[in-house]
Parts: sequence; structure tokens; C-alpha cells
Amino acid sequence: NTTVPYCGAYTTSVDNGVLQEGRVFQSIVCGASFASQAYVTLVPRSDTGFFELTTSSWPLVVPSDVGDAIVVISRVGGSDGIVSAQLQSVGAAEGYTAVEEVNFISEIETKSWFDGEFGPRLFRVPVLSGSVTPDTLVTMLVKIVFFSSNSGVNEEKQEVRVDIRADQYTHKFLQKSVTETSRVQNE
Repeated sequence: NTTVPYCGAYTTSVDNGVLQEGRVFQSIVCGASFASQAYVTLVPRSDTGFFELTTSSWPLVVPSDVGDAIVVISRVGGSDGIVSAQLQSVGAAEGYTAVEEVNFISEIETKSWFDGEFGPRLFRVPVLSGSVTPDTLVTMLVKIVFFSSNSGVNEEKQEVRVDIRADQYTHKFLQKSVTETSRVQNE
């Protein structure tokens, strides 16, 4: 018999490999303890890997006449089992300056890998041509909004910032004249 502190846990149910809705946190007052015998069965988890988002640069800066902004989602670190991840592009609705259906077409898409598969998949965000005024840029985000229960997310690479710039764009530091200082404001 061992006394073990316990604060709570999530209830999760899986039916035929599919995570069921209704995951709920069951809490118990922290500091409460059980002084009874407990049995825990540990089931080894295969190496399913995890997801990460990457772009050719950070942030990804694309002209508004580019057609599509492309973000790569990769399954890395393992390839056991079937996994999936859902990606979404967001803008002004979540506090960014790019406006959905004005600067870009909001997308949500699921990418999947079969058992034994790994590597990249492309997520395309349609950028609307000429939608940004000259010498400005707007910002949006591509993020992982859901991933299958038997995989994970590389926490540092779960979202990517995308800047959509005007077709005619001059960086602010090139617009400023620098006198008596090497510090450039507003860049």
C-alpha cells in the first residue's frame, strides 16, 4: 500500500482506433491521497512520430500576386500507425491583420499518413491578388488545430506566421533616412 497524491486526469475513450468525443477532465482536490492498492497496466506505444510545420523562411513573406502561400507539415521521428493532422489558416477573426476572404481564402484541411509513411505534405492558402495596398503587409497564421491521438506536435513548430505583402513593397528601413543614429524606428 502506497499513498499517492492525485489531482485529476482526462477521461479518453477509443473505439476501433478512433478517439471518441467527450474527453473530460475529472478533478480531485489536490493534496487528497489514496491509501489503497492500485494496479496500473502500461501499454507500450509504438513510435508514431510527431508533426511540425515549416516554411522556406520565417516568417513566410509572400507577395499578394503569388497565388498560394505554401506551408509544409511533416511527420517526423516515427512512422508507425495511421496518423492525421488538421490545419487551418486564420486572420482577422483571431486578431491578425490579414482579412479572410479579402486578403486570402480561409482554408481548413486534414493531412493523413498511412502506417509506414512519413515526410511532408503541402498545405496551400490561396492569396488574393492585389488585395494589399502599396508598401504595406498583412499577417495571418497557419496552425495545427487537431492531431490524431496516437501522435504529437512539435510544440515549437505548431503554427507558422505568413505575411502577405503588396506587389510593390519597400521595407521600412529602406524608406527611412538615418541621421545621427544607427537605430531605425518602426521596423
